[in-house]
Amino acid sequence: MKMNYLAILAIVLCSPAGASETTKTTIKHPGLVYGDFLERRRVLSGVDKPFPRQYCKPEKVCSYPPVSIIDAGNRVSGQTAARQGLSLWGGVAEYLRTGSVNGLENARQVINNWVEADALASVKGHMPLARHYMKRTLFPVITTYAAIRQVLNPPLSERKRVEAWIKRGVDMMDKDNHDGHILSDANNSRYSRDAVNMAWGILSNDIKSYKKGINRFQEVLIDMRPNGSLPWETNRGARAVSYQNLAVSILVPMAEMATLQGDNLYGQTYQGRSIHDAVAFLIAAEKDVSLIKTYTRAKQDKIRLGNHLHWTEIYLARFPDHENTNGLHDLRRRYHFLTGRGNDFAGGNLSCLFAEPQTNPVLIARPPKKKIAAINRITTVPRVSCPRYLD
Repeated sequence: MKMNYLAILAIVLCSPAGASETTKTTIKHPGLVYGDFLERRRVLSGVDKPFPRQYCKPEKVCSYPPVSIIDAGNRVSGQTAARQGLSLWGGVAEYLRTGSVNGLENARQVINNWVEADALASVKGHMPLARHYMKRTLFPVITTYAAIRQVLNPPLSERKRVEAWIKRGVDMMDKDNHDGHILSDANNSRYSRDAVNMAWGILSNDIKSYKKGINRFQEVLIDMRPNGSLPWETNRGARAVSYQNLAVSILVPMAEMATLQGDNLYGQTYQGRSIHDAVAFLIAAEKDVSLIKTYTRAKQDKIRLGNHLHWTEIYLARFPDHENTNGLHDLRRRYHFLTGRGNDFAGGNLSCLFAEPQTNPVLIARPPKKKIAAINRITTVPRVSCPRYLD
Protein backbone atom coordinates (compact mmCIF):
# COMPACT_ATOMS: atom_id res chain seq x y z
CA MET A 1 0.00 0.00 0.00
CA LYS A 2 1.79 3.14 -1.19
CA MET A 3 1.94 6.10 1.13
CA ASN A 4 -0.14 9.15 0.21
CA TYR A 5 2.32 11.92 1.10
CA LEU A 6 -0.03 14.72 0.02
CA ALA A 7 -2.68 13.37 2.35
CA ILE A 8 -0.18 13.10 5.17
CA LEU A 9 0.81 16.72 4.53
CA ALA A 10 -2.87 17.60 4.81
CA ILE A 11 -2.97 15.88 8.20
CA VAL A 12 -0.11 18.05 9.37
CA LEU A 13 -1.76 21.23 8.11
CA CYS A 14 -5.15 20.31 9.63
CA SER A 15 -3.82 19.01 12.96
CA PRO A 16 -4.19 20.84 16.24
CA ALA A 17 -1.29 22.68 17.79
CA GLY A 18 1.54 20.32 18.60
CA ALA A 19 0.57 17.57 16.17
CA SER A 20 2.41 19.20 13.26
CA GLU A 21 5.68 18.53 15.06
CA THR A 22 5.50 14.87 14.03
CA THR A 23 7.10 15.69 10.65
CA LYS A 24 10.24 17.08 12.33
CA THR A 25 10.14 14.94 15.41
CA THR A 26 13.01 13.67 17.45
CA ILE A 27 13.08 10.85 19.96
CA LYS A 28 13.16 12.90 23.13
CA HIS A 29 13.48 10.01 25.59
CA PRO A 30 15.44 7.16 23.97
CA GLY A 31 14.89 3.84 25.71
CA LEU A 32 11.61 4.77 27.41
CA VAL A 33 9.34 2.72 25.18
CA TYR A 34 6.22 2.75 27.34
CA GLY A 35 7.49 5.24 29.88
CA ASP A 36 9.69 5.31 32.94
CA PHE A 37 9.58 1.96 34.78
CA LEU A 38 11.38 3.38 37.79
CA GLU A 39 8.79 6.14 38.12
CA ARG A 40 5.89 3.72 37.67
CA ARG A 41 7.34 1.55 40.46
CA ARG A 42 7.57 4.64 42.68
CA VAL A 43 3.91 5.47 41.99
CA LEU A 44 2.71 1.92 42.68
CA SER A 45 4.72 1.74 45.89
CA GLY A 46 2.78 4.69 47.23
CA VAL A 47 -0.77 3.42 46.69
CA ASP A 48 -2.86 1.00 48.72
CA LYS A 49 -1.35 -2.49 48.80
CA PRO A 50 -4.16 -4.39 47.05
CA PHE A 51 -3.97 -2.18 43.99
CA PRO A 52 -0.57 -3.25 42.57
CA ARG A 53 -1.40 -6.93 43.08
CA GLN A 54 -4.80 -6.59 41.41
CA TYR A 55 -3.29 -4.99 38.33
CA CYS A 56 0.11 -6.73 38.29
CA LYS A 57 -0.83 -10.37 38.71
CA PRO A 58 1.94 -12.59 40.14
CA GLU A 59 3.33 -14.66 37.26
CA LYS A 60 6.64 -16.47 36.93
CA VAL A 61 8.92 -16.15 33.94
CA CYS A 62 8.74 -19.22 31.75
CA SER A 63 11.79 -20.68 30.02
CA TYR A 64 11.02 -22.27 26.63
CA PRO A 65 13.65 -23.93 24.44
CA PRO A 66 14.90 -21.33 21.93
CA VAL A 67 12.98 -21.31 18.64
CA SER A 68 15.40 -21.16 15.73
CA ILE A 69 12.92 -20.88 12.85
CA ILE A 70 9.40 -19.47 12.94
CA ASP A 71 7.75 -21.84 10.50
CA ALA A 72 4.28 -20.84 9.31
CA GLY A 73 3.65 -24.50 8.50
CA ASN A 74 4.35 -25.46 12.11
CA ARG A 75 2.38 -23.04 14.26
CA VAL A 76 3.82 -24.40 17.49
CA SER A 77 7.11 -22.69 16.61
CA GLY A 78 5.45 -19.29 16.33
CA GLN A 79 3.19 -19.86 19.31
CA THR A 80 6.13 -20.87 21.48
CA ALA A 81 8.10 -17.77 20.47
CA ALA A 82 5.14 -15.47 21.12
CA ARG A 83 4.41 -17.14 24.46
CA GLN A 84 8.03 -16.74 25.51
CA GLY A 85 7.96 -13.04 24.69
CA LEU A 86 4.87 -12.41 26.78
CA SER A 87 6.06 -14.63 29.64
CA LEU A 88 9.03 -12.31 30.15
CA TRP A 89 6.53 -9.80 31.46
CA GLY A 90 6.13 -11.84 34.60
CA GLY A 91 9.47 -10.34 35.65
CA VAL A 92 8.43 -6.78 34.78
CA ALA A 93 5.15 -7.12 36.68
CA GLU A 94 6.96 -8.50 39.73
CA TYR A 95 9.27 -5.49 39.75
CA LEU A 96 6.43 -3.00 39.37
CA ARG A 97 4.35 -4.77 42.01
CA THR A 98 7.00 -5.41 44.68
CA GLY A 99 10.24 -3.69 43.72
CA SER A 100 12.06 -7.04 43.52
CA VAL A 101 14.39 -7.43 40.53
CA ASN A 102 14.53 -11.24 40.72
CA GLY A 103 11.92 -11.68 37.99
CA LEU A 104 13.68 -9.13 35.77
CA GLU A 105 16.93 -11.04 36.22
CA ASN A 106 15.12 -14.21 35.13
CA ALA A 107 13.76 -12.45 32.05
CA ARG A 108 17.25 -11.15 31.32
CA GLN A 109 18.63 -14.70 31.59
CA VAL A 110 16.02 -16.05 29.15
CA ILE A 111 16.66 -13.29 26.62
CA ASN A 112 20.41 -13.91 26.76
CA ASN A 113 19.85 -17.66 26.40
CA TRP A 114 17.84 -17.06 23.24
CA VAL A 115 20.49 -14.68 21.90
CA GLU A 116 23.29 -17.16 22.57
CA ALA A 117 21.29 -19.94 20.90
CA ASP A 118 20.81 -17.73 17.82
CA ALA A 119 17.03 -17.99 18.20
CA LEU A 120 14.62 -16.40 15.71
CA ALA A 121 17.25 -16.75 13.03
CA SER A 122 14.79 -17.08 10.14
CA VAL A 123 11.18 -17.38 9.08
CA LYS A 124 9.72 -19.97 6.76
CA GLY A 125 6.55 -20.60 4.80
CA HIS A 126 3.59 -18.25 4.54
CA MET A 127 5.24 -14.88 5.21
CA PRO A 128 2.24 -12.94 6.60
CA LEU A 129 1.69 -15.64 9.23
CA ALA A 130 5.39 -15.99 10.02
CA ARG A 131 5.75 -12.22 10.41
CA HIS A 132 2.60 -12.25 12.54
CA TYR A 133 4.28 -14.48 15.11
CA MET A 134 7.58 -12.59 14.87
CA LYS A 135 5.99 -9.24 15.74
CA ARG A 136 3.93 -10.79 18.56
CA THR A 137 7.20 -12.10 19.98
CA LEU A 138 9.23 -8.94 19.51
CA PHE A 139 6.85 -6.38 21.01
CA PRO A 140 6.89 -7.83 24.57
CA VAL A 141 10.60 -8.67 24.21
CA ILE A 142 11.35 -5.02 23.40
CA THR A 143 9.23 -3.63 26.23
CA THR A 144 10.70 -6.13 28.71
CA TYR A 145 14.22 -5.35 27.57
CA ALA A 146 13.50 -1.62 27.96
CA ALA A 147 12.69 -2.31 31.62
CA ILE A 148 15.78 -4.51 32.02
CA ARG A 149 18.00 -1.86 30.49
CA GLN A 150 16.62 0.90 32.70
CA VAL A 151 16.39 -0.98 36.00
CA LEU A 152 19.28 -3.46 35.80
CA ASN A 153 21.65 -1.43 33.58
CA PRO A 154 23.42 -4.39 31.91
CA PRO A 155 26.99 -3.85 30.63
CA LEU A 156 27.53 -2.33 27.21
CA SER A 157 28.81 -5.58 25.70
CA GLU A 158 25.58 -7.36 26.68
CA ARG A 159 23.47 -4.49 25.38
CA LYS A 160 25.18 -4.55 22.00
CA ARG A 161 24.72 -8.31 21.67
CA VAL A 162 21.04 -8.30 22.67
CA GLU A 163 20.13 -5.22 20.66
CA ALA A 164 21.79 -6.56 17.51
CA TRP A 165 19.68 -9.70 17.93
CA ILE A 166 16.47 -7.71 18.37
CA LYS A 167 17.29 -5.55 15.34
CA ARG A 168 17.77 -8.65 13.19
CA GLY A 169 14.31 -9.83 14.19
CA VAL A 170 12.75 -6.43 13.49
CA ASP A 171 14.38 -6.31 10.06
CA MET A 172 13.14 -9.82 9.28
CA MET A 173 9.60 -8.94 10.41
CA ASP A 174 9.58 -5.80 8.31
CA LYS A 175 10.60 -7.25 4.95
CA ASP A 176 8.14 -6.25 2.24
CA ASN A 177 7.30 -9.76 1.20
CA HIS A 178 3.54 -10.14 1.48
CA ASP A 179 3.22 -12.92 -1.11
CA GLY A 180 0.44 -10.98 -2.82
CA HIS A 181 -1.61 -10.68 0.38
CA ILE A 182 -2.02 -6.92 0.23
CA LEU A 183 -4.51 -6.94 3.10
CA SER A 184 -1.81 -7.94 5.58
CA ASP A 185 0.27 -4.95 4.49
CA ALA A 186 -2.56 -2.48 5.13
CA ASN A 187 -4.77 -3.60 8.00
CA ASN A 188 -4.14 -4.24 11.71
CA SER A 189 -1.39 -6.67 10.74
CA ARG A 190 0.60 -3.80 9.27
CA TYR A 191 -0.27 -1.51 12.18
CA SER A 192 1.21 -4.00 14.62
CA ARG A 193 4.36 -4.32 12.53
CA ASP A 194 4.83 -0.58 12.67
CA ALA A 195 4.04 -0.51 16.39
CA VAL A 196 7.02 -2.83 16.81
CA ASN A 197 9.06 -0.57 14.54
CA MET A 198 8.07 2.41 16.70
CA ALA A 199 9.00 0.60 19.92
CA TRP A 200 12.32 -0.47 18.45
CA GLY A 201 12.98 3.06 17.21
CA ILE A 202 12.47 4.46 20.71
CA LEU A 203 14.59 1.76 22.32
CA SER A 204 17.49 2.20 19.88
CA ASN A 205 17.07 5.93 19.14
CA ASP A 206 16.40 5.07 15.48
CA ILE A 207 14.29 7.91 14.11
CA LYS A 208 13.60 6.11 10.82
CA SER A 209 12.00 3.14 12.60
CA TYR A 210 10.11 5.42 14.97
CA LYS A 211 8.62 7.40 12.10
CA LYS A 212 7.26 4.22 10.51
CA GLY A 213 4.78 4.17 13.36
CA ILE A 214 4.03 7.89 13.02
CA ASN A 215 3.42 7.59 9.28
CA ARG A 216 1.27 4.46 9.64
CA PHE A 217 -0.95 6.18 12.19
CA GLN A 218 -1.40 9.10 9.80
CA GLU A 219 -2.36 6.75 6.96
CA VAL A 220 -5.00 5.19 9.18
CA LEU A 221 -6.60 8.60 9.70
CA ILE A 222 -6.61 9.11 5.93
CA ASP A 223 -8.29 5.73 5.36
CA MET A 224 -10.81 6.16 8.17
CA ARG A 225 -14.40 6.86 7.14
CA PRO A 226 -16.15 9.97 8.53
CA ASN A 227 -18.03 7.79 11.07
CA GLY A 228 -14.78 6.39 12.49
CA SER A 229 -14.99 2.94 10.87
CA LEU A 230 -11.80 1.49 9.43
CA PRO A 231 -12.32 0.09 5.91
CA TRP A 232 -9.56 -2.53 6.12
CA GLU A 233 -11.28 -4.02 9.18
CA THR A 234 -15.02 -3.46 8.82
CA ASN A 235 -15.21 -5.21 5.45
CA ARG A 236 -14.07 -8.49 6.99
CA GLY A 237 -17.17 -10.57 7.44
CA ALA A 238 -18.42 -11.97 10.74
CA ARG A 239 -15.52 -10.53 12.72
CA ALA A 240 -15.71 -6.96 11.45
CA VAL A 241 -16.44 -5.50 14.90
CA SER A 242 -13.66 -7.58 16.45
CA TYR A 243 -11.21 -6.40 13.80
CA GLN A 244 -12.18 -2.75 14.38
CA ASN A 245 -11.29 -3.33 18.04
CA LEU A 246 -8.07 -5.15 17.17
CA ALA A 247 -6.95 -2.20 15.05
CA VAL A 248 -7.76 0.27 17.82
CA SER A 249 -5.93 -1.98 20.30
CA ILE A 250 -2.74 -1.34 18.33
CA LEU A 251 -3.32 2.31 17.39
CA VAL A 252 -3.83 3.48 20.98
CA PRO A 253 -0.49 2.03 22.18
CA MET A 254 1.16 3.66 19.16
CA ALA A 255 -0.36 7.01 20.11
CA GLU A 256 0.77 6.53 23.71
CA MET A 257 4.34 5.72 22.73
CA ALA A 258 4.38 8.84 20.56
CA THR A 259 2.89 11.00 23.33
CA LEU A 260 5.67 9.95 25.68
CA GLN A 261 8.11 11.25 23.05
CA GLY A 262 6.24 14.56 22.74
CA ASP A 263 4.23 13.78 19.57
CA ASN A 264 0.47 14.29 19.83
CA LEU A 265 -1.11 11.53 17.76
CA TYR A 266 -4.17 11.51 20.02
CA GLY A 267 -4.93 15.04 18.92
CA GLN A 268 -4.07 14.60 15.27
CA THR A 269 -6.95 14.86 12.80
CA TYR A 270 -7.61 14.42 9.11
CA GLN A 271 -10.75 16.08 7.74
CA GLY A 272 -12.06 16.26 11.29
CA ARG A 273 -11.60 12.62 12.23
CA SER A 274 -9.25 11.24 14.88
CA ILE A 275 -8.50 8.08 16.83
CA HIS A 276 -11.37 9.02 19.17
CA ASP A 277 -13.80 8.54 16.28
CA ALA A 278 -12.51 5.00 15.74
CA VAL A 279 -13.12 4.27 19.42
CA ALA A 280 -16.61 5.80 19.26
CA PHE A 281 -17.51 3.69 16.20
CA LEU A 282 -16.35 0.53 17.95
CA ILE A 283 -18.58 1.26 20.94
CA ALA A 284 -21.55 2.08 18.72
CA ALA A 285 -21.11 -0.89 16.34
CA GLU A 286 -20.77 -3.38 19.18
CA LYS A 287 -24.14 -2.18 20.50
CA ASP A 288 -25.82 -1.88 17.10
CA VAL A 289 -24.30 -4.27 14.56
CA SER A 290 -26.55 -2.85 11.85
CA LEU A 291 -23.90 -0.12 11.54
CA ILE A 292 -21.63 -2.76 10.02
CA LYS A 293 -24.15 -3.92 7.41
CA THR A 294 -23.13 -1.15 5.03
CA TYR A 295 -19.70 -2.77 4.81
CA THR A 296 -20.43 -6.49 5.24
CA ARG A 297 -23.64 -8.51 5.29
CA ALA A 298 -22.16 -11.23 7.48
CA LYS A 299 -23.83 -11.75 10.85
CA GLN A 300 -21.60 -10.43 13.64
CA ASP A 301 -21.71 -13.57 15.73
CA LYS A 302 -18.03 -13.79 16.54
CA ILE A 303 -17.37 -10.59 18.48
CA ARG A 304 -14.35 -11.34 20.64
CA LEU A 305 -13.14 -8.34 22.57
CA GLY A 306 -12.12 -9.69 26.01
CA ASN A 307 -8.32 -9.94 26.00
CA HIS A 308 -8.01 -7.35 23.23
CA LEU A 309 -9.43 -4.64 25.50
CA HIS A 310 -6.06 -4.04 27.13
CA TRP A 311 -5.74 -0.78 25.21
CA THR A 312 -8.59 0.59 27.35
CA GLU A 313 -6.15 0.70 30.29
CA ILE A 314 -4.21 3.40 28.45
CA TYR A 315 -7.25 5.22 27.12
CA LEU A 316 -9.08 5.40 30.45
CA ALA A 317 -5.96 6.64 32.23
CA ARG A 318 -5.27 9.23 29.52
CA PHE A 319 -8.88 10.35 28.94
CA PRO A 320 -10.87 9.64 32.14
CA ASP A 321 -13.55 12.21 31.28
CA HIS A 322 -13.89 11.59 27.53
CA GLU A 323 -17.36 10.93 26.12
CA ASN A 324 -16.16 7.45 25.10
CA THR A 325 -15.25 6.50 28.68
CA ASN A 326 -18.62 5.21 29.90
CA GLY A 327 -18.99 3.05 26.80
CA LEU A 328 -15.57 1.51 27.43
CA HIS A 329 -16.36 0.74 31.05
CA ASP A 330 -19.51 -0.99 29.81
CA LEU A 331 -17.56 -3.07 27.27
CA ARG A 332 -15.08 -4.13 29.92
CA ARG A 333 -17.86 -5.29 32.23
CA ARG A 334 -19.84 -7.17 29.62
CA TYR A 335 -16.85 -8.90 28.06
CA HIS A 336 -15.38 -9.76 31.47
CA PHE A 337 -12.10 -8.04 30.75
CA LEU A 338 -9.48 -9.67 32.97
CA THR A 339 -7.30 -6.99 34.53
CA GLY A 340 -3.71 -7.69 35.41
CA ARG A 341 -2.94 -10.04 32.53
CA GLY A 342 -0.63 -9.46 29.61
CA ASN A 343 -1.35 -9.20 25.92
CA ASP A 344 1.30 -9.85 23.29
CA PHE A 345 -0.28 -7.53 20.68
CA ALA A 346 -0.11 -4.73 23.26
CA GLY A 347 3.47 -5.52 24.23
CA GLY A 348 2.86 -6.52 27.83
CA ASN A 349 0.65 -5.92 30.85
CA LEU A 350 -0.99 -2.55 30.26
CA SER A 351 -2.98 -2.83 33.49
CA CYS A 352 0.31 -2.90 35.37
CA LEU A 353 1.73 0.02 33.42
CA PHE A 354 -1.15 2.46 33.09
CA ALA A 355 -4.17 1.72 35.29
CA GLU A 356 -5.10 4.40 37.81
CA PRO A 357 -7.33 3.51 40.79
CA GLN A 358 -9.24 6.79 40.58
CA THR A 359 -10.25 6.50 36.92
CA ASN A 360 -9.98 2.79 36.19
CA PRO A 361 -11.28 0.71 39.10
CA VAL A 362 -10.68 -3.02 39.30
CA LEU A 363 -13.58 -5.05 37.96
CA ILE A 364 -14.68 -6.65 41.21
CA ALA A 365 -17.44 -8.86 39.75
CA ARG A 366 -15.57 -11.87 38.40
CA PRO A 367 -17.16 -14.07 35.74
CA PRO A 368 -17.97 -17.73 36.43
CA LYS A 369 -15.13 -20.21 36.01
CA LYS A 370 -16.63 -21.54 32.79
CA LYS A 371 -16.70 -18.01 31.37
CA ILE A 372 -13.06 -17.45 32.30
CA ALA A 373 -12.16 -20.75 30.64
CA ALA A 374 -13.97 -19.61 27.49
CA ILE A 375 -12.09 -16.29 27.55
CA ASN A 376 -8.81 -18.12 27.92
CA ARG A 377 -9.63 -20.32 24.92
CA ILE A 378 -10.03 -17.33 22.60
CA THR A 379 -7.23 -15.19 24.01
CA THR A 380 -4.33 -14.22 21.75
CA VAL A 381 -1.92 -15.76 24.24
CA PRO A 382 -0.91 -19.02 22.53
CA ARG A 383 -1.85 -22.19 24.36
CA VAL A 384 1.60 -23.73 24.77
CA SER A 385 2.46 -25.37 28.08
CA CYS A 386 5.48 -23.97 29.90
CA PRO A 387 8.19 -26.64 30.29
CA ARG A 388 9.97 -24.75 33.10
CA TYR A 389 9.18 -21.75 35.28
CA LEU A 390 12.00 -19.70 36.77
CA ASP A 391 11.58 -18.85 40.46
